[in-house]
Amino acid sequence: MHNQTYKAHSWSSIESCYKNLIESGWDQQPILDLVRHIMNSELSKKLYAYTSLNTLVITIYEDIDRSTECLHVEFDKSLNVWKFNYYGGNTYDSNTLNGKQPEFKRIYNRDNGIEKFDQFIKWIKW
Repeated sequence: MHNQTYKAHSWSSIESCYKNLIESGWDQQPILDLVRHIMNSELSKKLYAYTSLNTLVITIYEDIDRSTECLHVEFDKSLNVWKFNYYGGNTYDSNTLNGKQPEFKRIYNRDNGIEKFDQFIKWIKW
């Protein structure tokens, strides 16, 4: 199966996207805070991403396959939690994203999202 790839967006365009969503009444402030955290650090030079509304897909590759070496970050405002799903790429399941299930799946409370993101980046050695 051939997976679709996406071109990474600039961090400033991702920031604008989330600002527009917030101005339209969709509370994505925690994701915007994470984007700004990345923009204001060295991570902005080595991480690539694109956004699919409430999901920020982050990787180390400019051409992004959503199911290979990507961290999917969402903020669920109804539960007030962060959801992190990392797709490393080798576990097949026909009922999941492009036949792959996340290798790493975590939920964190609102206050720990950026801290846990930084820990994940160190753990995965990005």
